[in-house]
Amino acid sequence: MFAVRRVVAIAVSGVVAVSVVQVGAAAAPPESNWEVETLPATPGGVATVVTVTEGFPDRDVWAFVNRPDGRTGALRQHGWDAAWQAAEVPDIGRVAGGTPSGAHRGGPQWVVGARGLLRWDGQKWEKLALPATRLPTEFSDITSGGEADAWLAGTERAPGRSYRRGVVYKFDGTNWSPVEIPRETLPEGTTLRAIQGSDLTGLTLAGTHHTREGDRALILSSLEGAPWVRASVPPRPGWSESLTTLHTRCVGGWTAPAGGQGRRPLMYCTEDGWQSPIRKDLPDVRAELTGIADLYGGIYAVGHTADGRTFGVDTGLPDLRGVRIAGTSGWLAGNAWTFGTRYDAQGRPSALIIREKG
Repeated sequence: MFAVRRVVAIAVSGVVAVSVVQVGAAAAPPESNWEVETLPATPGGVATVVTVTEGFPDRDVWAFVNRPDGRTGALRQHGWDAAWQAAEVPDIGRVAGGTPSGAHRGGPQWVVGARGLLRWDGQKWEKLALPATRLPTEFSDITSGGEADAWLAGTERAPGRSYRRGVVYKFDGTNWSPVEIPRETLPEGTTLRAIQGSDLTGLTLAGTHHTREGDRALILSSLEGAPWVRASVPPRPGWSESLTTLHTRCVGGWTAPAGGQGRRPLMYCTEDGWQSPIRKDLPDVRAELTGIADLYGGIYAVGHTADGRTFGVDTGLPDLRGVRIAGTSGWLAGNAWTFGTRYDAQGRPSALIIREKG
């Protein structure tokens, strides 16, 4: 059984921070110590951060940057407190996601982009082709548990439409194959944004079901090879909900009332394998969640406010303005990263990484 959790909201210089804290399971975290990292001048925003070697002193961390010209950029920190350096990686276009730090130790690390995949071979990033698909498909996230245990989630596009139906592909060590999910479980009009897990631990998908009555939160799970099951998420009349991020036992995104009155943060968590998702009571603030991870034994969430300020956790991220947070990746002190884009007064984007130093 999972420990009971409570949602904590903390005001940090006008920004509300949200945290889901395990009560009675893990010791309370020390005062958080998030600091903005010093980076080489890098136009564009950080799309994902992947740790390929963990631990002290040889930690090797890569940050993948979506450059304004549409090509893939990268930054590397090789060593616990080493300086970030610009690095070269094969171009895979606009990066959508990567395997999160700490979640898949023992399996290769992956990054998915608009024009290909990157896989860490122990020494360098090698480029692989995206799966062959029946319709144009936008892949949004990837997860891995071993050499022959990688999964891609995305959304196929029909001619003249921005979406048609969510899709999942599995890698067997050599080839990618589509995963058959019944249409009553994953119907038409769905988009998939996040996937996490493995064959061994089970898999979770998060996205959106677009209906005539509004957007609905979509959560699917498959436990150790069992058939895919769609979680029962009761619709909220007059509200739309969209899920964009997940981590083990919680999913997050945004909800908005009818009439376009702005997005609010949204989080569902589970204590029973997604049989009965629990909607967390979050503050009514104009913001959205874009990343969820764990630190000190508890789940935390990050995002940004409607006016471009950091939206953090516990004692709070630095109160930064002119930012758009893309996500977070972490699992223990000194190995948590929140990342995205920072804009100057002229609106020019640059890479942003905030590290929890423990």
